[in-house]
Amino acid sequence: MIDEDQIGSRIRQLRLERGLTTTAVAQQAGISQGYLSKIENSKKAPPISTMINLAKALGVHVTDVLLGSQARTEITISRKRDRDQAAQAGKGFGYNFIPLAMDYPDRQMDPYILFPDISVEETATFHHRGEELLMVLDGAIVLKYGDEKYLLERGDAAYFNSGLPHAARIVESKPAQLLAVIWNSEPGMSSVPGMPARGSEGPVSETD
Repeated sequence: MIDEDQIGSRIRQLRLERGLTTTAVAQQAGISQGYLSKIENSKKAPPISTMINLAKALGVHVTDVLLGSQARTEITISRKRDRDQAAQAGKGFGYNFIPLAMDYPDRQMDPYILFPDISVEETATFHHRGEELLMVLDGAIVLKYGDEKYLLERGDAAYFNSGLPHAARIVESKPAQLLAVIWNSEPGMSSVPGMPARGSEGPVSETD
């Protein structure tokens, strides 16, 4: 995965290679031209869900933004020893995550290990197309789903329509570790944990 401070320039590179204007790409991605310009010139990554929309507008897979082009493979192995050294992202909206299948191109499911940030009371509120499995590997969280709240402890799991707003918070400021598996209903487009709800753009926002 490329460094966070290179993501904006990578998006700009892909746009220029295709001869696309910021206006055209922003319109296809459903964001403002000003926000796209801010992303391209920022050293902070936008929410990963925004990158998915930008990748679609650029005609590439989100992994082409994060990793570059990938060779076809029928299996990918994620070793614990490698994950221990993996860079984590997502701090701007309340969690870190490590992808478990980033090397598998054109996948329709996305597994992640999530680490809610103990320094924040609650993650941002997310929604994204598809369905999601969330299992607590360690610690405990309160899952806010729509207007309901559910306590999930170690070994508990929730499966839900991820198109509805959802958020999580840790319990008693104790660290937690989660397994999230997201299925995207749009073939060929990767899902990543968390699409900020309307009005919440994450670490690089239109209102900054």
